Amino acid sequence: PSGEATLSIRDAAGAEITRFSSQGRGPAGMPAAAGTNRFIWNMSYPEPPEPPVDVPLSGAEAAQPSGPVAAPGRYSVRLTVGGQTLEQPFEIRKDPRVQATDADLQAQFVLMVDIGKRATEAVDGLKRLHEARGQIDPARPGAAAVLERLRTIEGQLQRLSGAHSLEVAPKGLYNRLGSLSRAVLSAEARPTQQEYAVFEGLSAGIAEQLRQLGEVIASDLPAVANAGGGGAAP
Repeated sequence: PSGEATLSIRDAAGAEITRFSSQGRGPAGMPAAAGTNRFIWNMSYPEPPEPPVDVPLSGAEAAQPSGPVAAPGRYSVRLTVGGQTLEQPFEIRKDPRVQATDADLQAQFVLMVDIGKRATEAVDGLKRLHEARGQIDPARPGAAAVLERLRTIEGQLQRLSGAHSLEVAPKGLYNRLGSLSRAVLSAEARPTQQEYAVFEGLSAGIAEQLRQLGEVIASDLPAVANAGGGGAAP
């Protein structure tokens, strides 16, 4: 086709899980040449958003949460191309060699969805933090203390790079969610009680940091914000 072709994967309720496009690049792209095309979906949901500032760390040093893997069940795929929309149902079945039940894999999926929600909350909080920091006038009395408090909250939420290349700060809550997601997906099995406990602890930690951030923005920021309400990029 001369125009865009899209492929939409949907769950049993018809909600879109992910979308691919002939005009997309990398993992978001799909073939749409004349004739027969083959496309393989890896059965993964999209990953949670990344923090607003890219920390120059990789792998386990700055782990990012993974997206859930689709649990056994019914799905559909919708192809839109050349002014036509074609839809086909399909089913994902458990590997018969896997001892876990469908209920076990559904529990794994639910926990991964919850991890993604907490990661998104952390990223949204980091975006608010950076916006608040950009409004601060460093020349105002008390500005240094507010900036330091924001830096502390940021370091709790996300692993930060140190003053030099050999200095690495502790993992942030967002990065620890990333490590947890890898552990949960390391086996096709129901999550362990330890994984649930870690998730509850990380969730509580994120909620506390977001509470502190809201307190800084509501109570401390007005006194040190610049007159125009804007500022240099963080």
